[in-house]
Amino acid sequence: MNQIEVKHFYDSFKNKLINDFLAPNIRIENAIKLAIKNIPKSSKSVLDLGFGLGWSSYEIAKHFPEAQINGFDISEELTRTAKDLFKVSNLSYKSMDLTQFFPKGSFDAIVLLDVFEHIPVSARETFYVNIQNSLSEQGRVILTCPTIFHQNYLRKNNPAGLQPVDENVDLNVILDFASKTETNLAHFEYLNIWNSRDYFFAIIERPYKYHTSHINQYEKKINLLDFYSKYSLLKVSNLSNSMLPELSLKQKLKLRLKSTAN
Repeated sequence: MNQIEVKHFYDSFKNKLINDFLAPNIRIENAIKLAIKNIPKSSKSVLDLGFGLGWSSYEIAKHFPEAQINGFDISEELTRTAKDLFKVSNLSYKSMDLTQFFPKGSFDAIVLLDVFEHIPVSARETFYVNIQNSLSEQGRVILTCPTIFHQNYLRKNNPAGLQPVDENVDLNVILDFASKTETNLAHFEYLNIWNSRDYFFAIIERPYKYHTSHINQYEKKINLLDFYSKYSLLKVSNLSNSMLPELSLKQKLKLRLKSTAN
């Protein structure tokens, strides 16, 4: 599948992402929380690559109001949707094919939530160079990916669950990622989301400079949008209301009470 076909695939991915947004999808929620927990509080610029619906970028912007958050995704349709849904002064969304182009600038954190596996192996070397050139002096890359165990399970049992490009990514690939970007592996952890070791979380970062000053370096309190906040955002957006689920009487009452409280 060529990049034009890949772009068309993600342009038609909106309904699934909206369903995942409301569901909620525990994988996405977990990934966003891990990213927020591991972005240094001192960050002034954050790059969120492959933002999908734009929720991850929005939550990062909300938790880091002093930082500029830049989201990029291959889909122009999803970029328009993200701009419509999430309006924050320190957040921008743009469409870009990251296998051919790359955002300009220096970034304290680059976030790849379930994105790196969709970069073709043939495009990795150029991608590594772009990451290396874009990381600030103390910058880090934060990423989540499905494991090879999960990818092989999907190939055998549910190939429809795979996307047009779904490469294998494991610890050796992440170590190569670190080597090619002149960073160090700071963290690698298997996660049990739906099944045992179906995802992993990793951080690679510029060589660490030791210091003895005690600082509260990372965000500890994380409050993601709840169902009713998400529903309200979708309701007032330019999206068709036919895309929204029918609320139960109890849900309608809770939504009304929440709207009144706000």
